[in-house]
Amino acid sequence: MKLLRRGTLVLVASAPAVMTAACIAHPSAVDAEKAVGASLGLPDAVKFRTEGDPVDVPLAPADVLSGVTAIRRSVETSPELQASLARVRAAQAEADLAGRLPNPILSLVFRFPEGGGSPEIEAGLAADLLAILQRPRRSSAAANRLEAEAASAISTALDVIAEARGLYANVQALDELVPLLEARLGVFERLREVARARLELGEGTRHDVTTLESERLVLEVELSRRRQELRLARIALARRIGEPSGAASWRLDEWQVVPPVVADEGAWVSTALRTRPEVLAIQWEIRARGDDVSLAKWSAFEGSAVGVEAERQGDWSAGPSVSTPLPIFDTGSPKARRARAFEAEAKHRLTEAHRRIVEEVRTSYAALAESQANLARVVNELIPMQERRHAEIEEAYRVGHVDVTALLVAEQSLQATAVQRVELERDVSRALLDLQRAVGGPSAFDSMFLQGQGPATQAGDGPR
Repeated sequence: MKLLRRGTLVLVASAPAVMTAACIAHPSAVDAEKAVGASLGLPDAVKFRTEGDPVDVPLAPADVLSGVTAIRRSVETSPELQASLARVRAAQAEADLAGRLPNPILSLVFRFPEGGGSPEIEAGLAADLLAILQRPRRSSAAANRLEAEAASAISTALDVIAEARGLYANVQALDELVPLLEARLGVFERLREVARARLELGEGTRHDVTTLESERLVLEVELSRRRQELRLARIALARRIGEPSGAASWRLDEWQVVPPVVADEGAWVSTALRTRPEVLAIQWEIRARGDDVSLAKWSAFEGSAVGVEAERQGDWSAGPSVSTPLPIFDTGSPKARRARAFEAEAKHRLTEAHRRIVEEVRTSYAALAESQANLARVVNELIPMQERRHAEIEEAYRVGHVDVTALLVAEQSLQATAVQRVELERDVSRALLDLQRAVGGPSAFDSMFLQGQGPATQAGDGPR
């Protein structure tokens, strides 16, 4: 055993490759939480947790759920984001592993002579030659995939915050819409009572009563549908902020009109193509696929080893050793073709992503422009016109030129216009949120305005 230990020391001392194998490449460092927080404008809201959250993460007791709180809670409690961050952690481990050299393999062989005597000892120390040579390229591929996973995490976070803002705005709009429909229903009730009274006095017709009754029933169905929609929207918002079993009875911030967006379509498209994390993820993947192509060129020599061999037959003898496959049957070309095919696939997916992003930006921008134009017509033209009409009929009723039915009809038309205004405001909010997501999230969206093209919105504010 003493001779064996001394022989092993000789092998180690005479193998520079073994000493090199102890070196570890500097691991790739990607702070996904910081990158996601910066993209959302919420630097402290993103923290990775190794344990799954409970079904309900209770919100601090409060009657009011502000927009800022809803956005922050959606990010803090999102299981989708946590799962994405876990994939980043896995990619980080893969990148660290790719930067390390393989462990050397020690082999020992003992042969005992038939006639007795000292055993013959063969010892070898070898390392994977191809892994040593390809370490920089493997490390590069793993680092690129890590960057791609980090970009995918940002994309997941943007989806979460976009959904939360959309749900919040939807509840706000319905909170304002339902009372307007209730007021309209009250007007129809009064109109019906007037029509019945006129029928009893012989001044009206049964057709007027039937018409108002059918219109009232239609409005009742619409009101019931909107109330159900409001309840479901509140439940969806409760789920998004991590409290799906909660009462969802909070008061929300007051509805605010979205300011006009003045940047042109081309500017939004350029920003989206430059900043969308989905594009960045595919670009990092293409870099990784390029590394795979380079690695695949040497696949025929997988299993090659370099090291040192020693043998003791009385005295020790040692020398370097190399073993390599002979590329006779497998030249590595199939693996190279496969790697190039995957690289081509990633490039085509990048083109697909670019085209889809252009469509999303143009669609959301067109919807926003049209919705804002319609809203401006209603607010600046239709509502003032209905108010003048209502005032004129009210004055005519006061002097006895028209009966109360005409006044109630004018009031009902004014309220119907108010309902239309709220619905258009919700359309504008949806289109703005779609544009914000299409362009790459709150930070990219606000950067357009910081360049002097319009007013900026803060993360957590947005349309209400």
